[in-house]
Amino acid sequence: MIRFKSFTQMMFFIVFSVMSVITFIGGFYNAIHFGLSAMSVAMCITIYKHW
Repeated sequence: MIRFKSFTQMMFFIVFSVMSVITFIGGFYNAIHFGLSAMSVAMCITIYKHW
């Protein structure tokens, strides 16, 4: 179960997770978006673990 320490952490996590899904879909049209998707996933992990 995902537990957040603050509302701000939750909002940043949601924003980056939605952005990672959108850029992953966009990767099928422009390959650079796969890199952006990977960066967004890395940010989600970092926000959740090290907030």
